[in-house]
Amino acid sequence: MNSQARPINSNYKRASKETTGARQGREVIVKPDNSPEKITIEGDDYFWQLRHSWLVDSGIGVKGVSISVWRQPGSTRELVIDFPFSVFGLNRSPKRADLIAALIPAIKASIAAGWRPESRGRTFRFKLPAV
Repeated sequence: MNSQARPINSNYKRASKETTGARQGREVIVKPDNSPEKITIEGDDYFWQLRHSWLVDSGIGVKGVSISVWRQPGSTRELVIDFPFSVFGLNRSPKRADLIAALIPAIKASIAAGWRPESRGRTFRFKLPAV
């Protein structure tokens, strides 16, 4: 049996040891930037992850921010929410609070449009209507 301590959550990774300050010599565990974040809506937990910020597509034009949402990443049906460019405008890196404020009503609208969070199957793509 390996005597090394391992992080309980596999989404976290062991970083290098602190080299300065009061924590010098201690190992630090950090959450990678690409792991999904948890959000609770009306008592239900969902996980979300930014797919891309706005970008220019030669065939379509300007595409807005896109976010993936799951009840359980890898185990339940993925929801991809495509926000219209008008929601975040020219802000390529919207603040987390702004993303969550836009995400909550978008998830509710996706469920009303037919996304079943507990089901399995192919990705459900939802284009949020422009305001």
